[in-house]
Amino acid sequence: LPPPPPLRQQKHPASRKEGGGVRPRPTTQIDTERNLLRARIVFWGPSGAGKTAMLLALRPLLDPEGMTRVYSVANGGGTTAAFCLLPVEDFKLEPYRVRLRLLAVPGATARTSARLALLKDADAVVFVADSAPAALDANKASWQELQGTLKSRGLSLPTVVAIHKRDLPEAAPVADVRRFVPADVPVFGTAASDGRGIFDAFAGAFRLLLRREFFPLRAA
Repeated sequence: LPPPPPLRQQKHPASRKEGGGVRPRPTTQIDTERNLLRARIVFWGPSGAGKTAMLLALRPLLDPEGMTRVYSVANGGGTTAAFCLLPVEDFKLEPYRVRLRLLAVPGATARTSARLALLKDADAVVFVADSAPAALDANKASWQELQGTLKSRGLSLPTVVAIHKRDLPEAAPVADVRRFVPADVPVFGTAASDGRGIFDAFAGAFRLLLRREFFPLRAA
């Protein structure tokens, strides 16, 4: 990741609509005195898409020394019941330190309230789509729920799509999986089994987050 431009102190306004348009609601915390940035990236998608598996695969890429751990509340079937959290402390982005909270939300219908609550303080979203042909309708429904929730709250968040489980022998064509995704949304093919695309999807969301936070300051 390239270093961000120099920062000045910024106060984020609450989200609001002006002239019918939707304004982003930045929640990223920027501490220029300590050169520290705090942010939350939410991994969203249907149940069983592999959101937690992506966090587990991402951990050694962000923390080769194994100093962090993944905190997960799972049900008996192995899917996320409440949330899965990967805290990344003091991620280096010279001259800044970045503290990230990477959060996988539950995809089950019964966990809708928990899922929506966890989206509240998100700064960016990685939408995790399942490559299994049987999951195409669930992918679309989850995407529509995400977009509908953001719209109802007057929010616009940096978003990328990870088309996950590309290692499946019967994986659906990428064109079929991404059919509901707007053309301007970055898409990455990923697989937790061999790590392909995992860091790229994370970095894509993080770059969009940095672009939203830093470039307005640069032009001010």
